[in-house]
Amino acid sequence: MQITVEDTRKLIYVYVRKFNGKIVSTFPDVKCRIYYDETDNWIGLEIINEFVDGEKFKLPPIKNTMINLSCEKIKEDNDNIFLIFNSEKRVNHCLEESCNLDFNDEGFFGVELILDHPIGELEVIKSLLKR
Repeated sequence: MQITVEDTRKLIYVYVRKFNGKIVSTFPDVKCRIYYDETDNWIGLEIINEFVDGEKFKLPPIKNTMINLSCEKIKEDNDNIFLIFNSEKRVNHCLEESCNLDFNDEGFFGVELILDHPIGELEVIKSLLKR
């Protein structure tokens, strides 16, 4: 997993796996929650199987063989995909946002966040930042 964060810290992309050359499709305006610890470090992301307008959809599957498990934990159920960057940190608060969810016939590819405000501190994800 790699994460890119633009200088403004408002445009973020989380790559769950490497691009395999196959066309990527996007579910736009998907509900998500960004999780923070007590010092405002970004510690996780929850992607919800619902568009901002309330319409439900089926989340693309996570193929474990495709994932670089440098992320602490990736899990899914019928309604959510969770990306947990540090399970030892406790969630202090979360912000509800929207994201763009990318996928192809291999399953979940990545997620793009376009925020109105800068993401919190990046200390927890420092090892995942794409250089």
